[in-house]
Amino acid sequence: MFDNRIVSIRILLTILLSILASFFVETYIILVENANIFNQFLSNDLLNLFLTYISVKHLMLFIPLFLIIFYILLNTNLRHKTTTFLFRYRVLIGIFVVAICVLFQLHGSSLFQLDISNSSHKALFGVSRSIRADEFNVFTPFAFSQYFNDFGYFSSIVRGVPTDMFIVYGQPIFDLLMVYRPFLVGYLFFDPSMGLSFFWVSRLVVLLLVSFEFGLLITNKNKVLSLSYAILLTFSGFVQWWFSINSLVEMLIFSQLFILLLNYYFNSSSYIKKFIITLFLVISLGGFILAFYPAWEIPLGYVLIFLIIWILYENKEKIMLLNKKDGLLVLMFLSLLSITFYYILTQSYDTILAVMNTSYPGSRVFLGEGRFLSFFDYISTIFYPITPDNISILGPKYSFIITFFPASLILFYLVQVHQKRHDKLLYLLFVVYLILICYYLLPIPEIIGKVSFLSKSFNERLLQIAFFVDLLMLIRGMSLFKKIGANKKIIFAGSLLVTMLCASLFIYARLSKFSSVILVLAVIILLIGFYIIFNSYSIKYQKVFLIMVIILSFVAGGLVNPIESGTDYYFNQPIIEETSAIVSQDPNATWIISGNIYIDEIIGVGAHTLNSVNTYPNFETWQKLDPNNESYEIYNRYAHIPIVLVNNQPTTFISGDAQDMFTLYLNTNDLEKLNITYVLSPNSLEQLNNENVTFTKVYEDNNLNKIFKILYL
Repeated sequence: MFDNRIVSIRILLTILLSILASFFVETYIILVENANIFNQFLSNDLLNLFLTYISVKHLMLFIPLFLIIFYILLNTNLRHKTTTFLFRYRVLIGIFVVAICVLFQLHGSSLFQLDISNSSHKALFGVSRSIRADEFNVFTPFAFSQYFNDFGYFSSIVRGVPTDMFIVYGQPIFDLLMVYRPFLVGYLFFDPSMGLSFFWVSRLVVLLLVSFEFGLLITNKNKVLSLSYAILLTFSGFVQWWFSINSLVEMLIFSQLFILLLNYYFNSSSYIKKFIITLFLVISLGGFILAFYPAWEIPLGYVLIFLIIWILYENKEKIMLLNKKDGLLVLMFLSLLSITFYYILTQSYDTILAVMNTSYPGSRVFLGEGRFLSFFDYISTIFYPITPDNISILGPKYSFIITFFPASLILFYLVQVHQKRHDKLLYLLFVVYLILICYYLLPIPEIIGKVSFLSKSFNERLLQIAFFVDLLMLIRGMSLFKKIGANKKIIFAGSLLVTMLCASLFIYARLSKFSSVILVLAVIILLIGFYIIFNSYSIKYQKVFLIMVIILSFVAGGLVNPIESGTDYYFNQPIIEETSAIVSQDPNATWIISGNIYIDEIIGVGAHTLNSVNTYPNFETWQKLDPNNESYEIYNRYAHIPIVLVNNQPTTFISGDAQDMFTLYLNTNDLEKLNITYVLSPNSLEQLNNENVTFTKVYEDNNLNKIFKILYL
């Protein structure tokens, strides 16, 4: 009778928790998809608003899912069996997840922003975001364009002239070099939808798995804290806002993987295994280097160096036992890297030189003097996905890993000084952390910036990597932390004191950006977080920390990007279909885009577009218009290039509001110099006809987007 009552209570609790969790998730999705109603959502009309926006389809999915989850969690034996199964077969499960997602063409691209046909398409979950233009208006169309370039190393589709597709914004190419960019290989074997899905999902799964393994290494195999670390990193606002571009995910994967492989090497006695490990060490370091984004790569390189020092120290006795076979493997490692990078230099040397000598980003120099208050912006990271566009636009710049700073520094003191653990890894992490934050905060002499290479990073990019170190220190500190003499009341008082300090600084910095409700929520989250962390010597509190991490990570990063299926909403646009048809008949014609249309709108179907995003300067083209190099500083940059066609003024290059753009006011009489054949524009260009140039409209869709063919008289 007693057992039946327990079972009944467990079933009732499972149902109740499942319903509550489902409504929580659905409420959050509503806020993400309708960010502008957030203040209304907190008003007396909450129920009415919820009923207006609720999706029954979502609830039909969430409730059964959470029923399964909570049934497992509330059954001790089943929970143990499930977690054991997930841990044992985590790699196979990861492969299965990737396969299923690719089969259903799931991805997180904001490609729908390129829709100019006003379709009724809606993401499965979340929303596409205009702030992610570097993804949907650069990286993804670039990848699609490679299908029309036979995946060559160079392409004339981008910029309208031969353009390096490998080294900058690295794209899929048919070459052995793809071993350094394994997440792009899906494009080589699948259609664009499945290739895009493989790119998004495989990186997410691999980052989660590699981070978990790395967590096991730095926590001495504490599974709970390792999973907390992996989730905090993978689903952080920092990673999710920058998920698809600048190789951030690859840098995090390859740097952690390199350390894991190095440790495996020293702990392996089989030279067959060491040979295989060496090959993957080459791929890991090569992949890290080829990220080719110094702003994150250089400070993360510092972290990698200090982690290597730790691994060498931990394995110093085994290093003394290395022999000639190990020497040959080191020689192989260096040779393979040297050969492949020599080949890359033969192909991309001019590109690398051009990028390094640009006005932007090549000449960008950062010499410290960052804002101390930015250390507390990890709090605002939690709320950016549900804020209106005028606030969420700050997400990429001010999103960090949620580390509950300064909890890591307090734990460092408690573990190293108070408890006298003298942990070498914590010391090394503290040193590199100190280097990064000192460089960020203090005025740095230019010579130090150049010698350290940290001048190639800048403001928030460097601070984002410092927060990564902060996360490593936090998780390592929690894994070493032992019970202190203070009782729960003292710990709560200390947590409250730290909370009030952090909240005060955060509110001072962001008061004008967020509502009072968000600020109150921030204080509550901080207080709970600090209290849990300062009790983390207990496995019970470590599990509570994991639960909190899952919730916060879902809120801060889970729906930064949409969850989409397929790409038909892009390729099936009438204007895109018509462009594709013209390209098939006239594949080498050069196009430009003029007017309020994204400039990479049509490269995804193979249209050679002169003013598509120039990842490095197109001197050959622009000097036809500027033979005396009077505007050299304007176009010597990575650039988005809006074109305005004019008749009544000479061709002029105008600096943009942002460093990564300039506007070209192009006199129609100069079109022939650039060999332009087609123009995509929402404007009526017939009024620009003159004795030299005639614009003939060859297509117009229902939204007044037009394709013009240019005839030269």
